[in-house]
Amino acid sequence: MAERDGLLAQVPAGAAAPGQSVAGGDFVAVLLPYGDELEAAAQAITAGLVAARLGDPSGPSLRFYSSGDDVVASYRRAVADGAAVVIGPLQKAEVRALAAMPLARPTLALNNPARTAGQINLYRLSLDPADEAAAGTRWLTAAGYRRVAMLYVDDPWGRRLRTLYRQALEAQGGQLVGAVPFDAGDTDFAPALRSLFADRLASADPVIATGSGPQALIVIAAGADARQIMPQLEYVGLFDLPVLGTSRLWNGNPNRAADADLGNLVFCDSPWALESRTDAGSPGPLAAATRVWPLLERSPPRLAALGADAYALGRLLWQGRSVDALPDGLTGALAMDVDGTLRRQVLDCARFSGGVPVVMTRGSFP
Repeated sequence: MAERDGLLAQVPAGAAAPGQSVAGGDFVAVLLPYGDELEAAAQAITAGLVAARLGDPSGPSLRFYSSGDDVVASYRRAVADGAAVVIGPLQKAEVRALAAMPLARPTLALNNPARTAGQINLYRLSLDPADEAAAGTRWLTAAGYRRVAMLYVDDPWGRRLRTLYRQALEAQGGQLVGAVPFDAGDTDFAPALRSLFADRLASADPVIATGSGPQALIVIAAGADARQIMPQLEYVGLFDLPVLGTSRLWNGNPNRAADADLGNLVFCDSPWALESRTDAGSPGPLAAATRVWPLLERSPPRLAALGADAYALGRLLWQGRSVDALPDGLTGALAMDVDGTLRRQVLDCARFSGGVPVVMTRGSFP
């Protein structure tokens, strides 16, 4: 909090929104779970918000509220204080609570539960893994790899992503032809790989062998498990197999030694996490802030990028403008669905080489 407040002290006083009065209360309220188990996530998002505001001399003032035990009461307090726009809350249950009531101000929630029919003034921005699933499976199917096998960790996260990737694959004309669960911490994946790719391994010609079998592999795993899986592909004889993972296998900080075993694995992620830039290629608001606030580099890059994009969208709402798109987002190129959800329509994909992810040219194939 002290670091954030120190940076915020460098920000000039907020300007008035067009047609509004500062005297009547004209600021953007940030409603996040400060002080509970999600404190670290709240601070990382806040770092991105404050950093983006630092680079916007004509932007609004920011005030911070804890969502606390009663998010509805916290929301009403921010509105009563004069908030023009509310950014947050973060947790799905909190978003559901606000979605069930009339919202007095434009509200940009940072999670994406099922939308309540008829709700107005509610917009949603999140790091939805469905966006990664769409980008990753689009990369596979564009290269002609439509029959895909999967290894997935057998926990709630893994089972959810199994469904998301299967749905994304099917939406693009592909098919999940086999999926094998594993427990986190498993070390022997050879039996599962031999079972999934039996036809390919039995033939001297992989092209012929994959006539009806899987042509690629999706790995739903954290980094530690992925580092166990990838070396075993060659061990069982699966050379040059296209492999797609998720962004969870990489923490956003290059580590050649730790990630040496991830060679050729591909995953899709936000442009800021991969290359410290926006989707359109510009340095973006966080780059300038990092020069005056080096501690920003310690913030998880995906959450900092989410905060920066939330500020950009919140500023548009504060100005009374449309938020139907943010093509130059740090989390990706954003476009709004009819239900008010801002989707990351374009993400970058990267391939591990020498222990670091290298961003691929869009349209490049396995």
